[in-house]
Amino acid sequence: MRVERVDMRLVGDGSGEGVLAYADIVLAGEEARLLVRELRIVRIPGGMVIVGMPSKQVRRKCESCQMKCPAASSWCPWCGARQEGKPSRMYPETPHGGRLYFDVLYPMSLESRDWLDAPIMKAYEEARAAQASQAGGEATDGDAGHATPRG
Repeated sequence: MRVERVDMRLVGDGSGEGVLAYADIVLAGEEARLLVRELRIVRIPGGMVIVGMPSKQVRRKCESCQMKCPAASSWCPWCGARQEGKPSRMYPETPHGGRLYFDVLYPMSLESRDWLDAPIMKAYEEARAAQASQAGGEATDGDAGHATPRG
C-alpha cells in the first residue's frame, strides 16, 4: 500500500498555533484504494508541527427527544433534558469539558506513522510554498524543521 494522493486545504497564513491545514489522502494497494479525510496539520505549543489523525466524537441518544448528544454532556443541546447515567461504558470520562473523541485512523507503529506523515508533510510544505509565491513573499511559517511525535 502507498499514499497515492494528498489533497491539502490550508488554514490562514500558517502562523500561530492550532490547525494549519486539513488533508485528505488516498491510500492505494494492489486490490484496494481507500480515502481518508480530515487529517489535520497542527502546530502545538513549543512550535512543533504534527499530523493529527481524524477523530470522531462519541455520542448517545437523548432519552427525551432521541437526538444524538455528546456522550459526556449532562444536558441535551436539542431539548435541554438532563442526561442520566454514565456517559459511556466504552470510553471513560475525560477532563476535556465533556467531550469524548476516539481516533478513526491510528498508525500502530512508529514506522507506519512515519510512512503516513512524510507525504502529508511534504504536500503541506509545497502548499505553503505555493501560497507564499502567489503572495509574492517569503514563507513565514518556518515548518522546515517539523517533527513528528514519537511514542
